[in-house]
Amino acid sequence: MKNEHIARIASEVAAKVATEKAIEVYERQKSIEAEQRVDRRLRNTKLLLKNYRSFVAHVKHSIYDTESVDEDSAALIIDLMDVHGSIDNVAIESIKRTAARTAIIVAHIEEMLLIYKTMCNISDLPEDNRRYRIVHALYIDETPMTILDLAESESIVPRTIYRDLDIAIERLAALFFGIDGLQSSTKRKC
Repeated sequence: MKNEHIARIASEVAAKVATEKAIEVYERQKSIEAEQRVDRRLRNTKLLLKNYRSFVAHVKHSIYDTESVDEDSAALIIDLMDVHGSIDNVAIESIKRTAARTAIIVAHIEEMLLIYKTMCNISDLPEDNRRYRIVHALYIDETPMTILDLAESESIVPRTIYRDLDIAIERLAALFFGIDGLQSSTKRKC
C-alpha cells in the first residue's frame, strides 16, 4: 500500500514536471516564432524600401492591356512571359495582376511614408526628422545618396546613419505591417 502511494506521488510529480517543461518549451518556441515574424517584417520593410524605385518604374511603365501596345510589343512581351511559345491571355492577365499589385504596394508605401514624415515632424526630437531625411535620401529620392555623402550632409558619422536607419525601419515596419510589424522589445518614439 505504501509503495503504491509512493508510486502514485512519484507519477504525479513526474507528470507535473513534464507538464511544466512542455509549457516552458512551448512558450520558448512561441517567443522564437514571434521574433522570427518581427525579423521577417523588418527584412521585408528593408526590401520594400530598397526596391521602391523599381516598383515605381514598374507601375509607371507597365504595359498591361492590349489596347495600349502595338502587336509587335505585345508579341514580344508574350514570348518573354510564355515559355511554351503559345500566345495566350494568361501572360497578359499575369502582367496586369502584377502591375495592379505593385501599384497597391507603391501607394501603401507612399501613404505610410507620409504618416511617418508627419510623426517625425511633430516629434520634439531633431533626430526623428533626420531619420526621415535619411530614409528618403537613401530609398525614395530619384537619385539616392551614399551613406558617406549623407553622413557628411547631416554632419554625423556613418554609424549614426546606420543606427538611425535601423530605428526608422522599425517604425516603418509598424506602419507597413500594423501590429505584426512591431518589435515588442523596442519602445522607440519615432
